[in-house]
Amino acid sequence: MSECTQQFVTLFLAASRKLERILLRLHPLLTVDQSYVLSEIEAAELQDIPITAQEITEQLKIEKSTLSRLLGRLADAHMLTFSPNPLDRRERLLGITEVGRKFLARDLSTREQQIEEFGASLSSTELEILSAFLRIMADSLNQPEIPENPGDHPLKAQIRRLTRALGFLGGTLFGSGVSLEESQMLSLLSEHPGGLPRMILKENLPYDQTRISRLISKYEENGILSRAIHPEDRRQYIISLGETGRKRLAVILSSADTLFKIGLKQFNENDRQAFLSLLERAVAEPEQASPNEESLPEGIVVLKSEMERKQARAFLISYLTKAELLEECGETLIGQTSRTYALVENGAFVVLMEAVHSQKSWQIVHFAEAEAIAPVFDVFVALCRDLFVRQGADRLDISSIALRHKFSAAGTPLSVTDNTWEDAAMKLSSRRLDA
Repeated sequence: MSECTQQFVTLFLAASRKLERILLRLHPLLTVDQSYVLSEIEAAELQDIPITAQEITEQLKIEKSTLSRLLGRLADAHMLTFSPNPLDRRERLLGITEVGRKFLARDLSTREQQIEEFGASLSSTELEILSAFLRIMADSLNQPEIPENPGDHPLKAQIRRLTRALGFLGGTLFGSGVSLEESQMLSLLSEHPGGLPRMILKENLPYDQTRISRLISKYEENGILSRAIHPEDRRQYIISLGETGRKRLAVILSSADTLFKIGLKQFNENDRQAFLSLLERAVAEPEQASPNEESLPEGIVVLKSEMERKQARAFLISYLTKAELLEECGETLIGQTSRTYALVENGAFVVLMEAVHSQKSWQIVHFAEAEAIAPVFDVFVALCRDLFVRQGADRLDISSIALRHKFSAAGTPLSVTDNTWEDAAMKLSSRRLDA
């Protein structure tokens, strides 16, 4: 691989990390894969073109097994439907539901903001030039055009095209068979032959702490990574590439070399250097500070004062009384050592959830809402992100009788982990949107 191609690979991976970090702060409703799949289905429906899982596999370069699981989750969340294919009984046609359209519209709005922040360091002229470079690359990789609407960000369509063309979806980056998250970790470590302290590695990857710790343990067991005690601080570990990791990195780079040679074949040396310069500036631009513990979506707060807790207790008792659940719920005191999340509008509580801590496990012990159509989903997402991403929770149990009733009606499990809470939230929300 030439030095120039290596620079492009490194910058594309860095751009992906920056986009992911921005998105983590913006609280997207869907994963990247879910967003792209629903977009494909909606686009086909708008053109009155039937679409199957096989066609999505080919268009998005997602493995069949991965797509099958993804479609199942979306169907469970009432976002898509399956119907018989009159031309082939072995296949099913995919459709998007009204719930799916609402989720997708909100998710795409979030991703538009993500791209705006990513390109904030570039002038409008530079954005147009970068968009043109990305378009040429996507065309060279035979990636179909994506319809653009007036007012779309210049980079939006081309980033989506290259996300598909380069395999940033579906768990096989550059067609290498290696997942994006593993590729990101191997790429970062390859830039530091002596390895990186565990905490520095975590700070440079766009994933939550629990997920990174789990990945490090998994890859260490497989020989992909190795660790040694930090020579200057025995409380820390140095993470470096293992023998298997070096072999897998070679596979990634070989696959990337093939794709980038095709994608960059239309560029002369001056164009390549201009392309690299714009990418470097977009990636290196300082981002907004990472969210701290109390950085929550607008309107959602963690209650702290005694006055807030008294008001919350009154709101909780009122709700439980109306729902005829007061006798079943037992203790109704909003505690000082718990974390109580509330959505507040015009100075009044709309939704309230209280969580208590036991080691790395948390329980939602109290729940109340002002009315049946209150945005319970938004508070649940904020609570889960805070507990799993920022507080390091491993599991969340739902012991609140009132919330268990709501989850049961949505067919959602009563105990969730950092792997399942987004699915749980989608099911809870789909019930509300479907109502």
